[in-house]
Amino acid sequence: MSERRWTPEQQRVINLRDCNILVSAAAGSGKTAVLVERILSRIMDKENPINVDQFIIVTFTKAAAAEMRERIGIAIDRAVADNPGNLHLQQQVALLHHAQISTIHSFCGYVIQNYFHRIGVDPSYRLGNETEMAMVQSDVLADLLEENYQDASPDFVELAESYLFDKNDHKLEELVMQIYKYAMSNPWPEKWFASVKQMLKIETEEELEKSELVQGIIQYTKKMLAGFGDTLEQLLTDCACPPGPYMYVKALQSDLDLVNELEESETYDEIVQKLNALAFARLSGAKSDEVDVDLKETVKQKREVIKTGLKALKADFYAQTLSEHLKDIKLMAGKLLTLVELTEEFALRYQYDKKDKGLADFNDLEQ
Repeated sequence: MSERRWTPEQQRVINLRDCNILVSAAAGSGKTAVLVERILSRIMDKENPINVDQFIIVTFTKAAAAEMRERIGIAIDRAVADNPGNLHLQQQVALLHHAQISTIHSFCGYVIQNYFHRIGVDPSYRLGNETEMAMVQSDVLADLLEENYQDASPDFVELAESYLFDKNDHKLEELVMQIYKYAMSNPWPEKWFASVKQMLKIETEEELEKSELVQGIIQYTKKMLAGFGDTLEQLLTDCACPPGPYMYVKALQSDLDLVNELEESETYDEIVQKLNALAFARLSGAKSDEVDVDLKETVKQKREVIKTGLKALKADFYAQTLSEHLKDIKLMAGKLLTLVELTEEFALRYQYDKKDKGLADFNDLEQ
C-alpha cells in the first residue's frame, strides 16, 4: 500500500507539539485519519516516545470510540510490520486494550470508579436512563411546586400568577428545567446560582458594569473582534497581492478600522454606541481581468461573515444601554430571584433524591 500524502495543513496538525490545537474541518476531510497519524507519530517519536495508554481520547459516541480504537490498532499493526524489531511498538499492541478511548461520560465514569476514595463519591451508583431520570425530575419538581403553593409566600404567588404562567404550571416547570440544565452546564453550579442572585440585587449602573456577566460579555466581544481583525488583515494581504481583488482594499481597510476602534472600547455603553453607529463601506464594483474570480468571491463571503458576526453581537448582547438593562432588572428582579431560588432548591432536592435511589445522570458524571 502506498504511503498516504498529507496536505500542508494536515501535516502541520500531525507535527505540532507543546501547544493546544483546535482543528476545524468539514465532514469527510480526514480529521480522524489525521488524529490517528498524530497519535502514531507521538508513539513513534525517536526522542520522546509515548505509550498509547498515556493518551486520553474522548468522543461523543460509543461507535466513534470503537472506530477510533480500531483505526489506531490498524495503524500500530502496520507500524510493527514495517519495524519488526521495534520492541516499543510491539508493546503498544498489548497496551491498546488498556488505552482510554471512550465517550466523555465513559471516561468520567472510569475516573469515579477508580478514584472514588479521593472524590467522596459512592462507586455503587447506577447510571439512570433518560426516561427514568425525567420521571424522577418530574416527581421532585411537582412536590416542590405543591409545597410552594401550600406555603403561598408572596414572592412565589406573584411569580405563579404572572402573565407567563397564567394558564397552568407547564411553562413554569419548563422554565425551571431550562435554568437547571444551563446551571448544570457550568463547572460549579453553586457559584453560578450565587452569581445570578447577586446580579439580580444590583442597584447601580456602576455595579452592573463591574458585574461578572457584563465583564464576561465585554471579554467575549473583544475576543470575537480580535478574530475579525485577524481575518480582515489576512484579506487585505490577499487583496494587495496579485491576482487578488485590489479594488476591495479601501473597503476592507475601513472595516478593519471599525473593528479596531470597537476593540479599543473601555465600557459596555461605548460598545453599544459604536455598534449603533456602525456603517460599512461599499465594495468597489470595478472589474479587472487580472483578478482571480474565485479569490474575489472568497473575500466577499468572508467579509459577509464578519458583517453578520458584528450584527449578531449587537442583537445578542448590545441591543440596550446599561441604563435600560438596569431598569429591566429592577422591574423583574423579584420574580427572577424567586425563579432562580426555586430552581436552586429543585437542584438540591433532585440531587438528594438521586442519592437515596443510588442513581446518577450524565451531569453527575461530569461534575
